[in-house]
Amino acid sequence: HVAGVSSHPTANFTEIKSIVEALLANLGVKRWKIKATRHPSFLEGRVAAINVENKKIGFLGEVHPEVLNNFELENPVSAFEIDLEEILI
Repeated sequence: HVAGVSSHPTANFTEIKSIVEALLANLGVKRWKIKATRHPSFLEGRVAAINVENKKIGFLGEVHPEVLNNFELENPVSAFEIDLEEILI
């Protein structure tokens, strides 16, 4: 797995999506899509699944304020996680 987090006053979905797109391009991954989904740790409407050839390999989004409060984080957080084994299979 590979994961990334961005935490600063203007961290958002667009920023983390751009990072994931750059990472996938640099890894040479082809035919990937970012598709809206739901995940309890992320804000609804600001979370997406990462799919390669219709197989979910990860997710990205803006972390839900309740999660931020639970960890006493003061800034917005955007994050992603990708299962690299799913790309190689």
